[in-house]
Amino acid sequence: VNSLDNNSCQDIAISSSGKFQTTVAYNRAVRYSVNYGLTFTSGDIMNSLSVAMTEDGLYQIMGEQDSAGRVYALDFRSDINNPVRTQIFQWSPTQSTVNNVAISDNGQYKVATYNGGRMATQYASNSWVQTTLSFNISGFAMSGNGQYRVVITTKTATSELKLSVDYGSSWSTMSSAGTRKWQAVDISSSGQFMTAVAQDDYIWVSQDFGETWQQKADTDYKWSDIDISRNGQYQTAVIGTDDYLNLAPGPIYTSN
Repeated sequence: VNSLDNNSCQDIAISSSGKFQTTVAYNRAVRYSVNYGLTFTSGDIMNSLSVAMTEDGLYQIMGEQDSAGRVYALDFRSDINNPVRTQIFQWSPTQSTVNNVAISDNGQYKVATYNGGRMATQYASNSWVQTTLSFNISGFAMSGNGQYRVVITTKTATSELKLSVDYGSSWSTMSSAGTRKWQAVDISSSGQFMTAVAQDDYIWVSQDFGETWQQKADTDYKWSDIDISRNGQYQTAVIGTDDYLNLAPGPIYTSN
């Protein structure tokens, strides 16, 4: 994509149809496409490391990494060529880093996670609810209806995958996934298919709502990120070395 050449990309989100695509990066402008990635438009600089969007792509959220820890929305519903930017949440008291954001397919559930195990959730137009979990939140993913949620506790060798099946009310360890240096996790819209990568390890996939996990890659790499399609059939994994990505996209695996 020529319009993204020489631009940093920390995270990317794409709508179900592929029409809407948005990238974010620390100290870089948000860049969005409304024409299947043919061209990208620069928005406000948000210092963001995470972006998520509804299934149709018309409503998007992103977290700010600075001392304010704000969550913003880009709303394309009125005019796809002129999205409205608004601040929708700020942790109180101020928390420095928004590590991850997620939104349900229909936009009813919005989640932002912070370091120190802090999580904020909004349902519909209700007030945001702040909670602090008993474990850290390094990575996060949520199913399309908001019910199933997966957390990577750290990115060290003792990292675990935690699962909630009740909209974040309670959490359990997915012991069958093992303790690894987990780097990224994603989940299908239904919650049935989950995928995760660990550094100097393999791609791991669950096809039964996290009950069991199977190794899918034949070679251990410095995997850094992974995404799964909404129906769980297709996955794209990225290999990273140290602090930069040297292959994008990475190998593609199917989970069926």
